[in-house]
Parts: sequence; structure tokens; C-alpha cells
Amino acid sequence: MKLSQCAKKGKRLKGTPYSAPNRLSATSRLLCFLGDDVVYNDGTPCLKTTLLTYITKRAEAFWGVQTVPHENICKYGCVDGEKLGDRLYSVKDMIEKPKPEEAPTDVGVLGRYVITPEIF
Repeated sequence: MKLSQCAKKGKRLKGTPYSAPNRLSATSRLLCFLGDDVVYNDGTPCLKTTLLTYITKRAEAFWGVQTVPHENICKYGCVDGEKLGDRLYSVKDMIEKPKPEEAPTDVGVLGRYVITPEIF
């Protein structure tokens, strides 16, 4: 596995590093960790869990998610989809920071994901 890094600088949109020319090929996956969510786990590190889940589930893409209080869903990207198991969803759509009354679920996107070139 070859790893490259791309960090955003200054106050730019989240998509800036992904759209910038970089060393990634057309078949590369992008592993993204945003710094505005802190994940504590006294077992397997978050990076390892993210990669292992993506690989073992043979997912097209992977997003870390968390259940958030309904009134706070407006602070997160919101997942609309089907629950497949404990902390596992098939995602139909994502809505960026919906009003609580428009949110299809209380499942918010955690700043950890793996995406493929097809998303662009």
C-alpha cells in the first residue's frame, strides 16, 4: 500500500485537498481524517478500524458515523440509509447539516472516511 498525504492550509472548504492536483492516481482511494472530531478507543486505533472495515466489508466507500442528539444534527452531515448491523449502514444519501426537522436520521458523519475516485 502506498500512502500520500494532502493537507489543507488556511480557511478553505473541506473539498480543497481532494480537488487539488496531487500524487494520487485515478484508481487511488482517499483516506480522510478531519481534525474537528476526536475519537477515543482503548482497543483498536481508529485508523486501523477504518481501513479494516473498508477492506473487510468490500465497500465502495466508507464513512465513520455516530448517533447525535436530534437537536445537534444540524452540526453534522446526516446519513440517510438502511441500518445493516451494529454501527453499520448502507448509505443512500447524505445531507450536509440539515435542519433537525428535515433530517432523515440522527446518524451524523464522523470526520473519518475512505472514498474512491468515482465520487469525483
